[in-house]
Parts: sequence; structure tokens; C-alpha cells
Amino acid sequence: MSADSTNNQGFVIQVPAYQKVAPVGGQIVRIHGRKTFVTMMKVSSLKDLMPEVKVGAIPSETNREVNEKRVAELAEYYTRIGDRVIIPPILADTHLDFEFQKGGEMQLDGQNSVEVGILQIPLAVDDALIILDGQHRVAGLVKAYRETVAKLANLQDERDRLMDQEQDPMQIQRLRDLNTQITTFEALMERFNRDTVTVEIRTNTPKELHKEWFVTIADNAKGINKSERARLDTINMSSLAAKQVCDKHPLLAGNIGESGQPRIDFRNNMAKKTSDTIYSLDNVRNVVKNIAFSAAKKETAKMEREAVKKIDDIESESMKFFDALVSAVPKYSKLAQITSGYTGAKFRKESLYASPTMLRALAGAYHELVFGSADGKKVSPLELKHNKNGFDQFTKLLNNLNEYMDLKVYGSDGEIDIHPKWRQTTLFRESGLAPQSGFQDLAKLVDLLTEWGRLGEVFVGKVYGSIKKPGA
Repeated sequence: MSADSTNNQGFVIQVPAYQKVAPVGGQIVRIHGRKTFVTMMKVSSLKDLMPEVKVGAIPSETNREVNEKRVAELAEYYTRIGDRVIIPPILADTHLDFEFQKGGEMQLDGQNSVEVGILQIPLAVDDALIILDGQHRVAGLVKAYRETVAKLANLQDERDRLMDQEQDPMQIQRLRDLNTQITTFEALMERFNRDTVTVEIRTNTPKELHKEWFVTIADNAKGINKSERARLDTINMSSLAAKQVCDKHPLLAGNIGESGQPRIDFRNNMAKKTSDTIYSLDNVRNVVKNIAFSAAKKETAKMEREAVKKIDDIESESMKFFDALVSAVPKYSKLAQITSGYTGAKFRKESLYASPTMLRALAGAYHELVFGSADGKKVSPLELKHNKNGFDQFTKLLNNLNEYMDLKVYGSDGEIDIHPKWRQTTLFRESGLAPQSGFQDLAKLVDLLTEWGRLGEVFVGKVYGSIKKPGA
């Protein structure tokens, strides 16, 4: 197998006569000196033109294992989002040159031009293409396409069987439902046959260079942090509600300190230790999530979409949560006052309330007390019926906690520490000044605070007994 260049008509791969190729429109560009084909592939053609991506297969030496959940999420995203969909370009490489039939040339400036024409992608050469970046995108789009084809075929078969039978009123209604569903899936099929994905193919790439590129992409694909994601998010309930609460609540809105820093950091996952800022947007988003869903549940995209219907209630309850903090906790009251001179930097040095993990746990306890039943029975998701008795329990919990939340010197060693009663529990690492933040640790802390809220006392109860260190 060899490659030739013939009269500027493109690079031709010499292959046996039986080999099949697929023609796609494209162009040749040079990226860092390497010839690169840029083409647009219809979503419906990815299953034929791109390498098969096998979910859960043993990772190859040129790529990582494909995650089934990520593939399913992308398939669901494409079919649900409609014309708001965005799919980044797919990067691939090949150790070959592909046949390219030049159809024309566009002059960009005095030195650079772009050749346009027809690219022939070999279909019968092993590893003719290797995906460099985008295997989950390919697998998700192919999954969405195949599932749509199968669903449409099943619906059409059922419709045809019903039409061959003598029809009664129930069958007539079922036929109407089927026709409605078929119309929806036919429209989706039109999208698959219309929408395209950009694919960039680097040629003459040895396998070792592919591996080097793959690692480089993985090392530098940092993404955006959680606060930035929430700031830009216009879809998910928790992000939308958190931004509204940050804009409205006096503890969180506006600036703080002599330097006029924002009370909420909208760009970093955590407020910087020495900044006057109190919390990050992601910290507030976690409060909103725990108030809406409880700390016992990890939110999903479906839950977030369902919660949008209740966003006004969730926002209102989040505001009441921060109202309770300001009314019951002196340090929060000082933070909320514009002229107090008290800032996030001082708060973090002096109070366990400043811990984002403690804040999340308090939000989880708020959910259980304010929306749960008095006997501790769980309520249905997003059944947000405000219980005044539960709210009073939460406020009393804060009052009871206050004397145990200061960070100060408690012993003879002169070191700042948490209250000795907290140190006697398993919730803190040996020298940690904030609770452990793992999912199980957080759940235990929520259970503890909830029990204390219902009992009306702290450092008592069954949950407390289960987390006390031996001999404490």
C-alpha cells in the first residue's frame, strides 16, 4: 500500500480493487506543517464512516475505556435538546493518506490557500481512522441514531398491525397516539440526516505520535470549574436559583470589605482564604441542591429539569435558609451588615460555620426538618411544603450550635482548634478544622444535625452516639 501525488489532484492511496471507500466533501489544510482533512459528516453516517466505538470494551492501546453513562447522557442530550444542540468537532488521525479529488482552491492571502474537493474514506482498511478526541461523542450519537431507528420501526409495525384489524374506539385512540409518536421520531430522523459534525483528520500519523497527542489532550483538557459552570448555566435549576439568591439576599449580594470585593466568588470553586469574599457560587449552588433534593440524593439532569417547575419555591426556601442564618448566628448577622467591617477572611479564621461542608450539611438538615414529617419519614422528591414547626426547629438548632462553632484556642498548646466536643467525633480528621466532605461523611453530619433539630438539644442522641470516638 502506497501513496502517490498526481498532477495536484490530491494524494491517492493505492488499494486493492475490492476495497470500498466513502466520498465526503472536505478541504485540505495544513496544521503545524501536517496535512489535515477537514470534513463534515452527517450524524446518520457516523456509524459507517467512523471507527466503531464499543462501550465497556477493554481499552485499546490507542484510547481509553468508553464510559456507558457518558455515552447514554450524550445520546439523551442530542435527542432532547433539538436545535439548541452543540457538538464540538471530533479529532481523528490516520497512518495513511486518503484519496482527495480536488475540485477547487480558495486563496486566503498571498501565501495561504485551501483546497476543496471530495475526500475518499477507506472502509475496509483496519485502523484507517483512529479517534483522537471524541469517542464518547461518536458513540453517543450513533446510539441515539440506532435507538431512534429501532423505535420508529417498532411504532410503524404496531401501526400497520392495528390498521389490518377491525378497529374499536380504543384502537382508534391508540392509532392516533402512534401517529403522533411516529411524527416525532420521523422529525428526529430528519435531524440525523441533516445535522453534521465536523471531523478533523490528521494524516501520516504514526501510532506512537497518536498516543503522545492523546496524552497531551487529556492533560490539558481542564474544563471550567464548578462556579464558572454555574455562572454560565442557563438550564439547570440549581444554578439558576443560586444566582437569583446571590443577587437578592443581603448576606450574599453586592460587595464587602474596604477593598469592595464581591460577597460571592462567581469564578472559583472556593473563596480564597485571604479574600473578603464569603462563599463561592458553587457553595451556594450546593445549598440550593440540598434544600431542593436533600443531601441524600445526588442530583441528575432529569431531577434538575423537573425542579425547574418548582424554582420559585426553591428560591424562596433558599432565601429563608439564609434568613435563618443571619437571624440566629451573630457572625452571619455581622457579615450581612454593610458597615460592620467583618469579612469572609475573618469569618473563616473564627467560625466553623464558614466551612462549605458545614453549610451544605445545614442545608440538608433544613430540607429534612422543614419539608419532612415530625416522625422523620421521608417525603416525595420536590414535595416542598414549608413546615413552620420544622423551620422553628432549624432556627433553634442554630441557636444551640452557636457556642460550639467558634474556632479558637481551647487547650494549653496555644493552637486554634474546633470545640473539644467536635474533636471527640469521627467527623473530623485528626487536625482538621472543617468536617470531612465525603458523601458518607456529609450524610452522617446531616443526620446528626437533623436529629439535634428534632430533639432540641445538641451533642445528644443515637446518631451522636454512633460517631463518638471510643472513650470520648
